[in-house]
Amino acid sequence: MESDSGSGSYSVAANGRVTLTGAGNHPPELYMIAKNQAFVLGTDGIVSFGTLTPQQAITFSDSSFSGNYLGGSEQPVNSNVKASVLQVDAAGTGTLTGTQYQINNCGSGCTEPNISSIPSGLTYAPDPDGLNGKFDIDQAGTPQVYLYMISTTQAAILNVGSGNCSGGSGGGNCNPGLQDFHQ
Repeated sequence: MESDSGSGSYSVAANGRVTLTGAGNHPPELYMIAKNQAFVLGTDGIVSFGTLTPQQAITFSDSSFSGNYLGGSEQPVNSNVKASVLQVDAAGTGTLTGTQYQINNCGSGCTEPNISSIPSGLTYAPDPDGLNGKFDIDQAGTPQVYLYMISTTQAAILNVGSGNCSGGSGGGNCNPGLQDFHQ
Protein backbone atom coordinates (compact mmCIF):
# COMPACT_ATOMS: atom_id res chain seq x y z
CA MET A 1 0.00 0.00 0.00
CA GLU A 2 1.30 3.43 -0.90
CA SER A 3 0.88 6.64 1.02
CA ASP A 4 1.01 10.11 -0.39
CA SER A 5 1.97 13.33 1.31
CA GLY A 6 2.35 16.92 0.30
CA SER A 7 2.27 20.45 1.55
CA GLY A 8 0.43 23.61 0.66
CA SER A 9 -1.86 26.19 2.16
CA TYR A 10 -5.59 26.70 2.54
CA SER A 11 -8.14 29.43 3.09
CA VAL A 12 -11.72 29.15 4.33
CA ALA A 13 -14.44 31.38 2.85
CA ALA A 14 -17.42 32.64 4.88
CA ASN A 15 -19.64 29.98 3.23
CA GLY A 16 -17.33 27.18 4.45
CA ARG A 17 -15.64 26.42 1.13
CA VAL A 18 -11.97 25.60 1.59
CA THR A 19 -9.53 26.51 -1.18
CA LEU A 20 -6.29 24.54 -1.32
CA THR A 21 -3.14 25.81 -3.04
CA GLY A 22 -0.06 23.74 -3.78
CA ALA A 23 -2.09 20.50 -3.68
CA GLY A 24 -1.39 19.27 -7.23
CA ASN A 25 -3.24 19.57 -10.53
CA HIS A 26 -6.63 18.44 -9.24
CA PRO A 27 -6.96 19.57 -5.61
CA PRO A 28 -10.11 18.38 -3.86
CA GLU A 29 -12.90 20.77 -2.91
CA LEU A 30 -13.55 20.89 0.84
CA TYR A 31 -16.69 22.25 2.46
CA MET A 32 -16.73 22.78 6.22
CA ILE A 33 -19.88 21.26 7.78
CA ALA A 34 -18.93 21.79 11.45
CA LYS A 35 -15.89 22.76 13.46
CA ASN A 36 -13.05 20.43 12.39
CA GLN A 37 -15.31 18.48 9.99
CA ALA A 38 -15.54 18.76 6.22
CA PHE A 39 -17.11 17.13 3.19
CA VAL A 40 -14.54 16.40 0.46
CA LEU A 41 -15.26 16.27 -3.26
CA GLY A 42 -12.50 15.28 -5.67
CA THR A 43 -11.91 17.16 -8.89
CA ASP A 44 -10.07 14.21 -10.41
CA GLY A 45 -11.45 11.97 -13.15
CA ILE A 46 -13.10 9.52 -10.72
CA VAL A 47 -14.76 12.21 -8.56
CA SER A 48 -13.52 10.91 -5.22
CA PHE A 49 -15.54 11.96 -2.19
CA GLY A 50 -15.63 11.56 1.56
CA THR A 51 -15.53 13.33 4.87
CA LEU A 52 -12.79 14.58 7.17
CA THR A 53 -13.28 13.72 10.83
CA PRO A 54 -10.84 14.78 13.54
CA GLN A 55 -8.97 12.02 15.34
CA GLN A 56 -9.21 11.93 19.14
CA ALA A 57 -5.98 13.30 20.65
CA ILE A 58 -4.89 10.20 22.58
CA THR A 59 -2.29 7.49 22.16
CA PHE A 60 -4.07 4.38 20.89
CA SER A 61 -3.18 0.88 22.09
CA ASP A 62 -4.68 -2.64 21.84
CA SER A 63 -7.11 -1.77 24.63
CA SER A 64 -8.40 1.24 22.64
CA PHE A 65 -10.15 -1.17 20.24
CA SER A 66 -12.38 -2.91 22.74
CA GLY A 67 -16.06 -3.81 22.70
CA ASN A 68 -18.80 -4.35 20.15
CA TYR A 69 -18.65 -2.35 16.90
CA LEU A 70 -21.16 -2.26 14.06
CA GLY A 71 -20.48 -0.80 10.65
CA GLY A 72 -20.42 -1.33 6.96
CA SER A 73 -18.94 -0.44 3.63
CA GLU A 74 -18.85 3.05 2.22
CA GLN A 75 -20.17 3.51 -1.32
CA PRO A 76 -17.46 1.94 -3.49
CA VAL A 77 -15.86 3.58 -6.48
CA ASN A 78 -15.20 0.12 -7.96
CA SER A 79 -18.30 -1.95 -8.73
CA ASN A 80 -16.34 -5.14 -7.94
CA VAL A 81 -16.20 -4.23 -4.24
CA LYS A 82 -18.82 -6.07 -2.23
CA ALA A 83 -21.23 -4.08 -0.07
CA SER A 84 -21.12 -5.31 3.50
CA VAL A 85 -22.35 -4.97 7.04
CA LEU A 86 -20.00 -6.14 9.76
CA GLN A 87 -20.34 -6.77 13.48
CA VAL A 88 -17.03 -7.00 15.34
CA ASP A 89 -16.33 -7.80 18.98
CA ALA A 90 -12.82 -6.67 19.88
CA ALA A 91 -11.42 -8.11 23.10
CA GLY A 92 -9.08 -5.18 23.80
CA THR A 93 -6.22 -7.69 23.95
CA GLY A 94 -5.43 -8.13 20.25
CA THR A 95 -8.11 -10.66 19.23
CA LEU A 96 -11.50 -10.22 17.62
CA THR A 97 -14.57 -12.14 16.48
CA GLY A 98 -17.63 -11.15 14.48
CA THR A 99 -20.00 -11.70 11.59
CA GLN A 100 -19.97 -10.23 8.10
CA TYR A 101 -22.87 -9.92 5.63
CA GLN A 102 -21.71 -9.32 2.04
CA ILE A 103 -23.50 -8.85 -1.27
CA ASN A 104 -22.23 -7.93 -4.72
CA ASN A 105 -22.99 -4.41 -5.96
CA CYS A 106 -25.15 -5.68 -8.79
CA GLY A 107 -28.28 -3.54 -8.71
CA SER A 108 -31.44 -5.56 -9.22
CA GLY A 109 -31.11 -9.31 -9.51
CA CYS A 110 -28.71 -9.76 -6.60
CA THR A 111 -28.80 -12.97 -4.65
CA GLU A 112 -29.20 -13.20 -0.89
CA PRO A 113 -26.21 -11.83 1.07
CA ASN A 114 -23.39 -14.15 2.03
CA ILE A 115 -23.23 -14.48 5.82
CA SER A 116 -19.95 -15.57 7.35
CA SER A 117 -18.08 -15.47 10.61
CA ILE A 118 -14.87 -13.52 10.65
CA PRO A 119 -12.10 -16.14 10.35
CA SER A 120 -10.72 -17.36 13.64
CA GLY A 121 -7.17 -16.41 14.42
CA LEU A 122 -7.40 -12.77 13.37
CA THR A 123 -5.24 -10.56 15.55
CA TYR A 124 -4.67 -6.83 15.71
CA ALA A 125 -1.81 -4.68 16.95
CA PRO A 126 -0.53 -1.16 16.42
CA ASP A 127 1.13 -0.90 13.00
CA PRO A 128 4.94 -1.03 13.21
CA ASP A 129 5.31 2.21 11.21
CA GLY A 130 4.34 4.07 14.40
CA LEU A 131 1.40 6.04 12.98
CA ASN A 132 -0.87 6.71 15.95
CA GLY A 133 -4.22 4.99 15.60
CA LYS A 134 -3.20 2.67 12.73
CA PHE A 135 -3.54 -1.05 13.45
CA ASP A 136 -2.77 -4.12 11.35
CA ILE A 137 -5.41 -6.84 11.40
CA ASP A 138 -3.49 -10.01 10.55
CA GLN A 139 -4.29 -13.60 9.75
CA ALA A 140 -1.35 -15.97 10.27
CA GLY A 141 1.00 -12.96 10.34
CA THR A 142 -0.20 -11.47 7.03
CA PRO A 143 -1.98 -8.09 7.15
CA GLN A 144 -5.53 -8.37 5.79
CA VAL A 145 -6.75 -4.84 6.52
CA TYR A 146 -5.58 -1.64 8.18
CA LEU A 147 -7.77 -0.30 10.96
CA TYR A 148 -7.59 3.42 11.71
CA MET A 149 -8.94 4.45 15.13
CA ILE A 150 -10.64 7.83 14.98
CA SER A 151 -11.72 7.61 18.61
CA THR A 152 -12.30 4.76 21.05
CA THR A 153 -15.84 4.45 19.63
CA GLN A 154 -15.16 4.92 15.88
CA ALA A 155 -12.79 3.31 13.39
CA ALA A 156 -12.34 2.93 9.66
CA ILE A 157 -11.04 -0.22 7.96
CA LEU A 158 -9.21 -0.22 4.63
CA ASN A 159 -8.58 -3.44 2.69
CA VAL A 160 -4.85 -3.75 1.94
CA GLY A 161 -5.24 -6.31 -0.87
CA SER A 162 -2.99 -9.00 0.57
CA GLY A 163 -3.56 -12.56 1.72
CA ASN A 164 -7.14 -13.54 0.95
CA CYS A 165 -7.84 -9.90 -0.04
CA SER A 166 -11.40 -9.67 1.21
CA GLY A 167 -11.22 -7.33 4.16
CA GLY A 168 -10.45 -10.15 6.55
CA SER A 169 -13.25 -12.49 5.52
CA GLY A 170 -11.58 -14.84 3.02
CA GLY A 171 -12.82 -15.43 -0.50
CA GLY A 172 -10.07 -13.82 -2.56
CA ASN A 173 -11.68 -10.43 -3.36
CA CYS A 174 -8.69 -8.11 -3.87
CA ASN A 175 -10.58 -4.93 -4.75
CA PRO A 176 -10.09 -1.99 -2.40
CA GLY A 177 -12.84 -1.25 0.10
CA LEU A 178 -13.52 1.06 3.02
CA GLN A 179 -15.70 0.30 6.03
CA ASP A 180 -16.74 2.62 8.84
CA PHE A 181 -17.45 1.29 12.36
CA HIS A 182 -19.04 2.75 15.47
CA GLN A 183 -19.70 1.50 18.96
